[in-house]
Amino acid sequence: MLFKRILKIPMNHIHTVQKFSEMTLGSSETPFKNENGVELPGMTGASQRAVVKLLDKNDKNFDIFFNDRGFHNHCVHHLLAAYSCGASPQLLEAIYKRFEEYLRPRLPSKVKITKENWTQYLSRDDLFTDYLEFFEEEIHDKGMEKTFEEYALHKDMFLRLFSGVFHPIIHVGYGIEFQISLILAEGLACTAVHKNRFAELLNDSYFNNKNGSKKIIDIVNDIIKDDQEFKSFLPYENDQKFLEVLKQKTDPVRKYSSQWKIEETEEGVKEAARELYETLVIIYGATAIRPD
Repeated sequence: MLFKRILKIPMNHIHTVQKFSEMTLGSSETPFKNENGVELPGMTGASQRAVVKLLDKNDKNFDIFFNDRGFHNHCVHHLLAAYSCGASPQLLEAIYKRFEEYLRPRLPSKVKITKENWTQYLSRDDLFTDYLEFFEEEIHDKGMEKTFEEYALHKDMFLRLFSGVFHPIIHVGYGIEFQISLILAEGLACTAVHKNRFAELLNDSYFNNKNGSKKIIDIVNDIIKDDQEFKSFLPYENDQKFLEVLKQKTDPVRKYSSQWKIEETEEGVKEAARELYETLVIIYGATAIRPD
């Protein structure tokens, strides 16, 4: 499967600790250096200790959702992004306190998730704690890479990675990128408690399609110039645009997305990712809020 090859990420060097408090932290207050000797401004032992402490507090205290509409807790994403950009310990503390004002307390465990029953409770948004405990145990026993491949790519989990406006795969990605096993466990638990909203759109026929011939930017231009399907489809004020498109416009979305040409090689996937990033930047920068 192409997606499995895309996500075959070497993780043999990644931490497999269960809790942030168990990580061995550097004591240096000078900037860290990467493998090429380039200093990373602001990423000091002090900032590392601060971000680990705050990530631990978020994990212990708060749920993955902060309301009953499924709005997500972005604390981990914000802290790690700020840390990687050189945020000071004081700024990291201020970021956490901002989230602390409105995040919802973590729900208590209700059921025991096991290898035998873990698929029975999928989509239950009240069982984040239960799934987190399960995936922590799995990572402890198997390591990050095997746990990721076994569960994230499982037929009952794979499409859930993209639900919730892609928050599950974002959270999983932070766990892998920053080499923190508990963040990966949180990401997998986040995936498990989401509904599978992509089953109809990303079906077998979609993945088996080999007829794509266009670049993304050309597909976007086709939609803008020629198609009436999406014009005035939703009012600007609608805050559920993503779900409404998935529910009401499955066929045209599948039609256009299947036109994208991707070479199923390592270089082809890299080129497709570059093309996707560039197009998203263009769309983001070129669109404006409608005057009405």
